Amino acid sequence: MTRLRDLSPRERTLAAKAAALQAVVVPALRVFGFGKVKSMLSALAPLRKAGPKGDEALARAREAARVTMGVARRSLPRATCVPRSLVLFALLRRLGIDSRIRFGARKAGKGIEAHAWVEVGGEAVGERAGMREEFAQLEGKD
Repeated sequence: MTRLRDLSPRERTLAAKAAALQAVVVPALRVFGFGKVKSMLSALAPLRKAGPKGDEALARAREAARVTMGVARRSLPRATCVPRSLVLFALLRRLGIDSRIRFGARKAGKGIEAHAWVEVGGEAVGERAGMREEFAQLEGKD
C-alpha cells in the first residue's frame, strides 16, 4: 500500500474500515479466541448476496487484501496473519465476496511455523506466489 493520499477513494474507504476492524479484532482475539471472533464478524458483516462475481470478485479481493496488508503493517496494535485474515474476511463479506480463512503449517528448523490466509475462489489473495505450496493446509470446518 502506498501513502493514504495516493489511494483511490474506494481504497481509502477500505483502509479506514480495515483500521477500525483491526483495532477491535486484535484485542478481541486475546479475550474471546479465533472461533468466537470469526462468529461475531460473520454476524456483524453478513455476506451480501449482490456482490461481484468471477474475475471482478477476485480483483476486488486482491485490492482489499493489498489495502488490509498495508494497514496491518502501519498500525498499532500490529496485526499478524490471524487478525489480518479476520479483518480481510469481514471486509470481503461486506463487499459480497465469499471467502475462506485457511491455516497451514510447515517445518522451520527444529520447530514449526503456522500461517493464516484468506482464499477467494481457491486463490490465496494478498499472498506471495507459491505460499500455499510451502504450508501443509490444516483441515477444519469453515
